[in-house]
Amino acid sequence: MRVTTALNRMLKLPGALVKDVAFGGEGVVVTVGLRARRRSACSGCGARGLLIKERREKSWRHLDLGASRCYIECRLRRLYCPGCGDVYEAVPCSPTSRRTRSPPCRIDMSAGYEKAIRAPEGLPNAQVCFDPFHVCQLGGKAADQVRRAEYNRHGRSCTGEGKWIKGTRYSLLKNTANQTPKQLAKLADVVLTNESMYRAFLLLGELLRQTRRRQRARGSAEARDARVCSQEIVAGCKLVGRSSQALAT
Repeated sequence: MRVTTALNRMLKLPGALVKDVAFGGEGVVVTVGLRARRRSACSGCGARGLLIKERREKSWRHLDLGASRCYIECRLRRLYCPGCGDVYEAVPCSPTSRRTRSPPCRIDMSAGYEKAIRAPEGLPNAQVCFDPFHVCQLGGKAADQVRRAEYNRHGRSCTGEGKWIKGTRYSLLKNTANQTPKQLAKLADVVLTNESMYRAFLLLGELLRQTRRRQRARGSAEARDARVCSQEIVAGCKLVGRSSQALAT
């Protein structure tokens, strides 16, 4: 099997055929040609029938081939678009075309993953969706941080109030359908006596509800609501933390 045939099968570049392969110090450089030329279209807005200014060799980084970096080279038409200016034509195998129709990227909340997606050679305009598990985990940590701040503010285990707050952890974080009668009784006391912890409980419950709705409906509106709810929990947590520090001083 020829190298070009093998790379055609490995890369599966839409609308393009591998013509040549070069191995160098920077990695593997794959030269491709487009299968068929259609009417020129802007890679930014998709406008067609534009003026062709020139033709240039353009290269972009593809997914790595094992331990070697992979670069794609192709001769593309450079167009003038009244709305976008000087741009390359839209081709399916180019990242300049993928930017306008990138699928959502579902990742955990690590900054490294999002940085790689936002990089110019990645999918900078893709919609980044955080994994629901990590979103709910963050909400639970934020709600528990509110409880810890209240625990510290009321003298920790040195006072009866502090000991009672310490024992409300599972009443705040656990699903009410799975709580014991004792835990539900503590939750009822929280509702009546501690506004900060009760608000954290309500926000966490709303976050979990919106996340479940999003998983069922896969709608962007629910995702936005869940993100806003999570931000409110974190903001409330920071506010309580600052208040506790002020009281301590």
